[in-house]
Amino acid sequence: MPVYTHQSHLFHYEDQGDAQGRPAIVALPGMMSDSASWGPIAPALIAERRLLRPDPRCAGRSPVLPTSVEAVTADTIALLDHLGLAQVDLVSHSMGSRVALDLAQRHPARIRRMVLSAVMPRFPRINCAVFDSLLQIRKTSPGDGYLRALFPWLFASPFFDDPARVEAAIAASLAYPHAQTLDGMYHQVVALKSGAPVQGMNLIDTPTLALFATEDRLVPVTTAPGHLSDMPDCEVRIIDGAGHALHWDQPDTVARAMLDFLNVD
Repeated sequence: MPVYTHQSHLFHYEDQGDAQGRPAIVALPGMMSDSASWGPIAPALIAERRLLRPDPRCAGRSPVLPTSVEAVTADTIALLDHLGLAQVDLVSHSMGSRVALDLAQRHPARIRRMVLSAVMPRFPRINCAVFDSLLQIRKTSPGDGYLRALFPWLFASPFFDDPARVEAAIAASLAYPHAQTLDGMYHQVVALKSGAPVQGMNLIDTPTLALFATEDRLVPVTTAPGHLSDMPDCEVRIIDGAGHALHWDQPDTVARAMLDFLNVD
């Protein structure tokens, strides 16, 4: 199990594939997610590049600690230093994309190109309310209730057309041995609610691809792309037939879009 040490804590990550002459890709997951969340697109990325998938603090096999965007940024730089990587490409989702923006601001020389998916630099209060409600459901109703409340926020409508698929996804989530703990979820919700909007978007000149989804209920495609309009080198692409977890709803389309953008020399 690959691990690295930062601030006297052991952090887990997955390291697969071959860079094939290009920088490694670091994949940063969203809220309540870890390295396994990239499962639907990991094989496609690994086939063409070296893929590093860290478990952020409070998720997977990494420690449960107070967290913030800035803390995960520091953890990610510690991983790059541990592996001796001067520069990488990023792919990211949701809260992970907020971390990607922070990395590009604080450590621009370490990031060559990045893909943001379902990103919201300015978290609406409704998003905070959604995750706060999910936390309360999990606290008061142990079992699968919080997952059943979460899934409509994650997936596009076709996911729910097959009840057996929904039940299988619930069962797999409950059986996952490294599922996020209640304490880990609590720390992430606190970080979401206290996070400040990104400032200085016009200063982020890292070549960027931003992916949004037509059925994303957390990051509406009608308004979210406008938050990136000040970035000088940002391409926006809309993924049809996908919800917030766009790399689960449309894995082939998302993986190809990421690789086509990142494989530019």
